[in-house]
Amino acid sequence: MTDARESYAAVIVAGGRGRRMADASKPLVTVGGRTILRRVLDAVPGARPRIVVGDIAPADDYLVTAEEPPGSGPAYAAAAGLAEVPDSVPLVAVLAADLPFLDADAISALARALRTGEHDGAVLVDEDGHRQWLCGLWRAEALRGAAQHARPGSGMRHMLGRLAIADVFLDGRVVAPWFDCDTPQALALARRLADEDPDAGS
Repeated sequence: MTDARESYAAVIVAGGRGRRMADASKPLVTVGGRTILRRVLDAVPGARPRIVVGDIAPADDYLVTAEEPPGSGPAYAAAAGLAEVPDSVPLVAVLAADLPFLDADAISALARALRTGEHDGAVLVDEDGHRQWLCGLWRAEALRGAAQHARPGSGMRHMLGRLAIADVFLDGRVVAPWFDCDTPQALALARRLADEDPDAGS
């Protein structure tokens, strides 16, 4: 975040086993010497609490919870993580756990956009104008209201699309922060890119 006075939490949606990744747990595969989950956690070092939603072992610097039933989709998982965020925390980042090139600068860009207008949240937007729903920062009150509509199987756009959203475009990136590792080919590319640019996603 660009302002140390701002407090925020992070809900990191880890999902289930990756069918296209030979049933590997995507957040726990490594890119550039760190698990992808650790790279996402490193993008939100000031978030408290940091909550991982999924079948992940807990650690000292983040909490773990799960949606019930498991595998109910990212919106339901995000709602389960939000339930663990104290009411006193004003902002919540909702992020996917398989984004090896997400970084603190991207989170700061979301925070700046959220401060400059009367928005409920801010999300990264790709070059085609598609909102990356699992790369967003939200006002907790608005997010809690939206989460009441989450149901098993419902999508993030269904849950969040009615909110007032600031779209955030990022220029000059070698690799987009929303690049996700959901296939073996994407993982191989991420590893090659991380070796070529060790600072990517740092």
